[in-house]
Amino acid sequence: MTSATSHEPSRAGGQGDSILTVYDRQLAGLRERHPHWRIWYVPRSADGSVTWCAQPQPTLNEDSPEHLAEAIAEVEDNTVA
Repeated sequence: MTSATSHEPSRAGGQGDSILTVYDRQLAGLRERHPHWRIWYVPRSADGSVTWCAQPQPTLNEDSPEHLAEAIAEVEDNTVA
């Protein structure tokens, strides 16, 4: 999994938009284009930037390591196909 830190958002919104409003619009666009991913950002208080994160879906829950491995393999097989 990779993430990227953004120091300057692209200001696609209006002039008066807060930085978080701009990030939320960018987040909504990413989620719309990538519906099978959990996408979020983490604001960094030290410098005001954010770290962008993504995790593929679905989240898998199984009752044993063996069943989890089988479920992962099934998702991976369907992703490659």
